[in-house]
Amino acid sequence: MMRFRAFFLALLFIAPAWAGDEACVICSAQESRLHLESCSYTEAYGGTTYHFCQKTCLESFQGDPAGWVAKFDALRTAEPVAKVLPSFKFPLKPAGTLSSEDLRGKVLLLNLWATWCGPCKEEMPDLVRLQDEYGERDLVVLAISFDKTEEAHRKGVKALELNFPSFFAEDEEVAKFLDELGEVSAIPVTFIVDGQGNIAARIDGKGDYERFRQAIEPLLPKAEAPKQEASHGSVAPS
Repeated sequence: MMRFRAFFLALLFIAPAWAGDEACVICSAQESRLHLESCSYTEAYGGTTYHFCQKTCLESFQGDPAGWVAKFDALRTAEPVAKVLPSFKFPLKPAGTLSSEDLRGKVLLLNLWATWCGPCKEEMPDLVRLQDEYGERDLVVLAISFDKTEEAHRKGVKALELNFPSFFAEDEEVAKFLDELGEVSAIPVTFIVDGQGNIAARIDGKGDYERFRQAIEPLLPKAEAPKQEASHGSVAPS
């Protein structure tokens, strides 16, 4: 619990400065970690816009865009902190609980966020869309908020019209879960968990609908093919 509280306080202290920052592709790849800073240069490649802190970084990228993108994307979908999602039993307010056992057999998308984090809020419409479109295929979206107060968290959930549960990080059971999950240095971060509770992927930084969809799709049960109406007048083989 003490480790979580120290991390929580550090996150509150430094993360607001990142709200408008992006990860420089070149610096991140060279340092083997997502390097967040003010990036004045951008370049589109393969339908995605990449960011660069200096003109020299942009020029390096232009020399081998495919190579740099491969290195950068490997960092953005990093190895999870834990291999298996820690068990949990979170309080649902005003009443009830939600536990890891309740979600057994379902694919879980767990997003860590806060209302003061600009990139976090930008992800939320895509997460709402995913829950709406994939809920019938056993996807469950959950969020944990690092807001400074529970009131700010509640207001953010209402304003963003979330269609999935979001829990407050300082609640005792949630804090215990985060301690067991392991260190997370920045938000947003998203964990993709399969139906057996194994953490299949971790996405650091802001994701989008397509990136999340590609991560969850292989884990979900196959969608049922639409039923075709019987063809009248056809002859069935004997």
